[in-house]
Amino acid sequence: YTYFYKANKYWKFNNQLLRVEPGYPKSALKDWMGCPNEDFNPGGGGGGSDRDRERERERERERERERERERERECDRTREEDKTEDEGKKEETEVIIIEVEDAPSSSGGAAAIVVPLMLLFCVILTLGALLFFRRYGTPKRLLYCQRSLLEKV
Repeated sequence: YTYFYKANKYWKFNNQLLRVEPGYPKSALKDWMGCPNEDFNPGGGGGGSDRDRERERERERERERERERERERECDRTREEDKTEDEGKKEETEVIIIEVEDAPSSSGGAAAIVVPLMLLFCVILTLGALLFFRRYGTPKRLLYCQRSLLEKV
């Protein structure tokens, strides 16, 4: 069924028979006049008396106090467990010291220095070539250089 509303009247429509049920339209005001006049309170806003609000606040305070007591009990339990574990560990603890000699690794250190220096040298050489060609012009041999196979292909 589908209900259609217009102003203060409504109709009940049968989807299978595709027609309005007999006895409609009915007055929405007349049918729902006896509904209780309480405010709906979905999120805590609106409606209710001051007593209800005060009771709810008191319940919330009591819940918060209970949560705080539970947290304190939990902290006390963990402290006691830690103390008993520490006492047991002190008796069973063994200290093992491992000494490792640092062997000089010359191969890794040399590569870490040589490779960046080579790259820096290549960048400086490229910049120098660009400045040289800009200042003195590009040699004719480079300007008219062609591939030897270009004409044969």
